[in-house]
Amino acid sequence: MRLSIKIPLYFGIIIAVIAVGITIVSTTTSSRILRETLMDTMYAEAYANSEIVSERLGRQLDTLSEFANRAVMRSMDWEQIQPYLVPVMPRIDALDLALVFPNGNAFSVSSGSIIEVGDRDYIRSAFRGERRIQVVVNRRNDVISTMFAVPIYQGEDHNSNIVGVLLCNKDGMLISDMVVALNTSMNTGHYLIVDVDGSFIGHQNRNMVREQFNPVTQVLQDPSLRTLADMITTAYREREGYANYIFNGEQRIGFYTYIADFPWKIIYSIAAKELDNEIKMIRDSVMWMAFGLLFIALIIAFFIGRSISKPIHNVAETLKDIAEGEGDLTHTIVIHSKDEIGDLAKYFNETLDKIKNLVINIRAEANSLTATGSDLASNMNQTAAAVNEITSNIQSVKSRIISQSASVTETHATMEQVTVNIGKLNDHVENQSSNIAQASSAIEQMVANTRSVTDTLVKNAANVKTLMGASEVGRAGLNEVAEDIQEISRESEGLLEINTMMESIASQTNLLSMNAAIEAAHAGEAGKGFAVVANEIRKLAESSGQQSKTISIILKKIKESIDKITIATNNVLNKFEAIDSNVRIVAQQQENIRHAMEEQDTGSKQILEGVGNINVITGHVKRSSQEMLEGSEEVIRESENLEKITLEITSGMNEMATGADEINVAVHHVNEITVKNRENIDHLMKEVSRFKVD
Repeated sequence: MRLSIKIPLYFGIIIAVIAVGITIVSTTTSSRILRETLMDTMYAEAYANSEIVSERLGRQLDTLSEFANRAVMRSMDWEQIQPYLVPVMPRIDALDLALVFPNGNAFSVSSGSIIEVGDRDYIRSAFRGERRIQVVVNRRNDVISTMFAVPIYQGEDHNSNIVGVLLCNKDGMLISDMVVALNTSMNTGHYLIVDVDGSFIGHQNRNMVREQFNPVTQVLQDPSLRTLADMITTAYREREGYANYIFNGEQRIGFYTYIADFPWKIIYSIAAKELDNEIKMIRDSVMWMAFGLLFIALIIAFFIGRSISKPIHNVAETLKDIAEGEGDLTHTIVIHSKDEIGDLAKYFNETLDKIKNLVINIRAEANSLTATGSDLASNMNQTAAAVNEITSNIQSVKSRIISQSASVTETHATMEQVTVNIGKLNDHVENQSSNIAQASSAIEQMVANTRSVTDTLVKNAANVKTLMGASEVGRAGLNEVAEDIQEISRESEGLLEINTMMESIASQTNLLSMNAAIEAAHAGEAGKGFAVVANEIRKLAESSGQQSKTISIILKKIKESIDKITIATNNVLNKFEAIDSNVRIVAQQQENIRHAMEEQDTGSKQILEGVGNINVITGHVKRSSQEMLEGSEEVIRESENLEKITLEITSGMNEMATGADEINVAVHHVNEITVKNRENIDHLMKEVSRFKVD
């Protein structure tokens, strides 16, 4: 394909691709931006109209609050309030007004009837200080009404107590009228206001308001209301947003937002197809514009391609003449323009001129290269011989260095083993030093214990001597006690004999008193005095006999006790004899132990001095082992350095050997190149001779 066709075609393809890409991007971007812009516009419009609704309803509540808090209303005197409120009704477009008392009774201004409204939410909210608007259905006649409820305060300050509520009944379509009056920017757009329970309280279709249409509760009977019910539920869960829904088979978009000071949601609903039509119209406009620009760009690309290809064609013809003709380098291109194509022709002429000069120089230098090639070949042969000699020497040095490296490696391994053994010896010395220190400490403790035992034995020897003396004294005293007890026993036997004699005297005295009493009885009156004496003697004899028996019993008990004491004393004397014998044995054994402990103390001191000397020697060995370990480590480090240097020298020699081999190969290769160079120079001379330069 010719360049005059290819350039316009390539330009056209590039422009077409760019145009299609720009079209797609611009269409997508414009559609997205337009949709976002329309969405933002819908949000702004919905919010602005919510402010309008809030302002209008608030203004009506303000008017009603103004009337509710006048002095006549705060009096809560129905007789005064009813005539006061009658002219107020037409001024505020009210169908009826009512005064609600705290008990829930509402007095109607127009009819004067009383209605119980205390159970209604908007009344309870008003008594809590809130101003409320509620769309309700009259329970008696099913008429829909818009109820306004505002609190009545006891004083002018709204922080005072609430004494009643002013209730205003207005047209039930009041909010729907406000909704219909709102401006919409879309042909299919309309507004609706939804209460907190989901029922419609403002809509352009008034029947929905009258019927208290509530998709949230009616979705159970009509599943087609599901998307609408979900949107209303979402609207009360979120502050603002939008959602797609289907109503009466039509796809719509609802933009919802809050109404300030009121618990309702206002929804701006538009048909989805209208939004899509707006976007489609913009997209079609962008596409037609892109197609028009593409067509114009293709025409421009054709003429640009033609203007570029013509000078290039002239250059190609000149090059063809040089290539297929006689190699005439004296031809030039005529320059007709001063743009890049003109620069191309200019630089092409200059290039031909330089090529001509180059060919002339090549001819001159080719002859010189021929002679140089010959000299180079001769020098390279000599270089090859020298390189072979160097290679031989390098191989010899390399073998010696390898042998040295093996020796260094073996020495390094041996020193490492020596270092390991010295390290183990050092560890053993450490353990020995620790064990000797422990043994020394134990021996010192043993010496101290031996001294303590010796001191204790010395003290015990004195105690044993004291115990022996005490035992002798006790045994002697006990012998004396035994002799005294035996003497008491002998004396007790004498007392028993005396007691027997006293019993005999008492018995004889008793007989004598009996005989005296008999004789006194024989004497009569003259013997009464003697009878008394005889009687007293008899009593004394009986008493003496009785006391003698008692003494005899006591003496017998004393005799028995003395006999027992005598037996116990003999036993104690025998025990004292055994104790005295054992004490003498203990004293002798303790003396032997004391002599042995003194000898052990002397030996322990000698052992302690020997252990101290061993500990000093172990310290010297430990320091010497540490110095040997440090010296061996230093030897290992130097050996490692030597090994590294040897490895570096070996590596260097290997590299030198490799370099020498490479140089040898290169020299041979240069020889071959020299031969080829000579042939190429000859061929170059033939080719250069073909160009015409003058």
